[in-house]
Amino acid sequence: MAEKPSQARAYADAFKIKRKEKIFIELEPCSTFPEGAVITWAVGHLVELKEPKEYQKE
Repeated sequence: MAEKPSQARAYADAFKIKRKEKIFIELEPCSTFPEGAVITWAVGHLVELKEPKEYQKE
């Protein structure tokens, strides 16, 4: 999973692409992914840190 479409395309450039759709890129089987693979993306950050006040002191 990539953070944005351009990042997904950059990952896919290293492999042979089987199919390219609006929401994913499917890769051909290869030595890295013997059964092929699917790269998809979100728009924006996938995770974020908590606010400082949300952390508990130990």
